Amino acid sequence: MLKNDWRRFLPFPGHWASYLVFKLIILALAAVAAWHVLVAFELI
Repeated sequence: MLKNDWRRFLPFPGHWASYLVFKLIILALAAVAAWHVLVAFELI
């Protein structure tokens, strides 16, 4: 496999830095969602 193959699977054309920022935003949203779930279970 070539190193540039992963760029074909991007949801948008762009630089690798934009892909990295996109992934970091997704991880941050997942962390916030997990935090809210944990807080909700502690309140029960």
